[in-house]
Amino acid sequence: MADEFRFLTLRAFARPPRLLVVVPSAEAQWVRWAAAGLGALSRVWGGCAGAVVPASVVDHPALADVMRRMQPDHVLEYAPSGATVEGIYPGSVARALGGLEGDARRQAEDFARTEAWNLSGLPDLEPAIAALRERLSLNTIRDAVQETHLFDDPAQMGLTALADVAVRPVLGVPFPLVTTPTALAYAARVGVDLQAPTAESLVPDEARWRDGVTQWASTLLLDWLHPASPQDTLALLDPAAARCVRLDRDRLRAEPVVVVGDRPEDFALAQLAGLVHGPCMWMPWQDPSPFTIMGRFPRWRGPDTIRVTSASMSVEDVEARMHTMWDRRPRAFVNGKEVDDKAFVCVPIEDLRTRGSNLYVHE
Repeated sequence: MADEFRFLTLRAFARPPRLLVVVPSAEAQWVRWAAAGLGALSRVWGGCAGAVVPASVVDHPALADVMRRMQPDHVLEYAPSGATVEGIYPGSVARALGGLEGDARRQAEDFARTEAWNLSGLPDLEPAIAALRERLSLNTIRDAVQETHLFDDPAQMGLTALADVAVRPVLGVPFPLVTTPTALAYAARVGVDLQAPTAESLVPDEARWRDGVTQWASTLLLDWLHPASPQDTLALLDPAAARCVRLDRDRLRAEPVVVVGDRPEDFALAQLAGLVHGPCMWMPWQDPSPFTIMGRFPRWRGPDTIRVTSASMSVEDVEARMHTMWDRRPRAFVNGKEVDDKAFVCVPIEDLRTRGSNLYVHE
């Protein structure tokens, strides 16, 4: 009775489901498969609250804690269309059609390109997903159907399509352009468009992809890729495109995270860290500029500490790379004494902790 009596405001929200999408992990084509999974996720309402993980790293120890804290509602097997598989392995559709000719071949080709492709030749996918579902103990909502697959066409799923919710035009990186880890790092920021045509004259070089990753405004490169797009467009994975906002809970104190390394586990870690810990940038290239993090995180010299980590590299290797970058920075002096205002710290994965939590909800 001695406690203060006061009223609290309770608020109810509708939120999109948190999706963890597992994609095939063929070593030579893992970037293309990851881009395809991002393309399918980009077409679903609330894809901004989901992540794509290659099958080969679902049990990677560096991802265990951050996947648990993500609390996915569905762990989905990616089921690509024939058109997507053709984009990864040219000639796949023709080989599947065999000796068909005439109208029968045209009809079979249309069917093969639009329907889900049989991935029975990738035996590691289903066991990896089954083990992940068991390990994460997925959220169970009474009378809710547990989804199992993510298709290129949202109409084939029980999930809401982004197109049914968005009120402004949306853009993504054309799928054929995402062929390198750096291109994938940018695509993970804004989303992938599986159907966008590609203009041969608008193929970014490595430097332009890096700028897209490190610039504060994520859509500058998108505007360059789509010069004829309307002025009011949004990125596919922009929460605003899904009419969502991000709410901080439990006194969340988000501090920026930078992930280095160019392996599938680094790609997965960067997405998951962005959902759990706060602003995150994936730098898969080896020689970052001193201005790299300053551009993406303008508060580089502020009070918050930028945490740098990696799922594929040791802390010692991460420190060596970052300090090489820092040594190339412009020097600043006050009263003849050099100012070393470094605002990052290299940490192992197990020390990546953030107080509080957050979630995306409908506006």
